[in-house]
Amino acid sequence: MHPTPLNTFEFKGDLKHFYKQCIEYEVIDSKTSLDSFTMAFDGLDIRDFNEFQFKFKQDNHCVYFFDQLNEKELINQKYVQNNKVIEKLCNIKNVHSKRENYKNSKSGTPVSHHTKSA
Repeated sequence: MHPTPLNTFEFKGDLKHFYKQCIEYEVIDSKTSLDSFTMAFDGLDIRDFNEFQFKFKQDNHCVYFFDQLNEKELINQKYVQNNKVIEKLCNIKNVHSKRENYKNSKSGTPVSHHTKSA
């Protein structure tokens, strides 16, 4: 019996530009290679992925980040396993709860969350 793959998101935009922005905004380590970043967005199985992790001051910022990518149609989050993908890429747990908490807040965004324009 083969374990079920954990397929990551497929990025639909300019991945190299997105990679540079993630380094600039310090959501990934500057030592992260473009190749390892690409593996996180190639739509393939990431069960054994440990190349890097996204880093945010608060876990719910990571959830919000991926929700915004989905809203802008840069990734496709329609599959049930997407919370597991976010947990893997950000090293966090309870993505669903974190999403519900920020969506049910007055602002509908995580506390102290600000983004620069892409």
